[in-house]
Amino acid sequence: MTGKPVRARSKTNVASSRVHAMGCVQQAPTRHPSPKPPPPGHDHAHAGHGMSMMCNGGLVASMQRRSLPKRVPMSTVTLHRVIRASPERIYRAFLQADAVAKWLPPNGFTCTVEHLHAHVGGTFRMAFTNFANGERHAFGGTYRELQPNVLLRYDDAFDDPSLPGTMVTKVQLHTLPCGADLHVVQEGIPEQIPLHACYLGWQDSLMLLAHLVEANPEH
Repeated sequence: MTGKPVRARSKTNVASSRVHAMGCVQQAPTRHPSPKPPPPGHDHAHAGHGMSMMCNGGLVASMQRRSLPKRVPMSTVTLHRVIRASPERIYRAFLQADAVAKWLPPNGFTCTVEHLHAHVGGTFRMAFTNFANGERHAFGGTYRELQPNVLLRYDDAFDDPSLPGTMVTKVQLHTLPCGADLHVVQEGIPEQIPLHACYLGWQDSLMLLAHLVEANPEH
């Protein structure tokens, strides 16, 4: 994703295959010592309540019983590829639903595009399905910036609440004598998804993209 039995992928693996596609790691937030476990009977979700902190040299204790915002570490992947096709053709492949369904899913996955409205503020929804085991991950997002044949920037998020946060992908195209220079940066990847899996997925997708846009069939 030929003679070996196919091993079912976990949700994280399916998600990592999706994340790649829609790529330096940011510094992780400072980790503080974990507070002592709450006494029996307390809801685990409130383990942070009453945590003490230093403020202006004094100890501020017994914080009000309210949920503190949880910082979710995020990561970034960056990719570069030279493709023997015009920026116009590559740009169109990112915004045409049937083209996206053909090249975006990495090897071993299929893609169903529910809708794709290719304009600034327009939304898209689609899903990747593992062909071996049928596991499916749906996601959707919004196009934030579109400069024809030059730039695409869009955000997207998983439907699965165990993969929180919004990712942002920026695609830049530059004309070359031999075709186009393609740069992809994907930010905000949830920490549950291994970066190496994102890179592998993107490599599959960009190879499939090249096969699509570089070909010039006669019929």
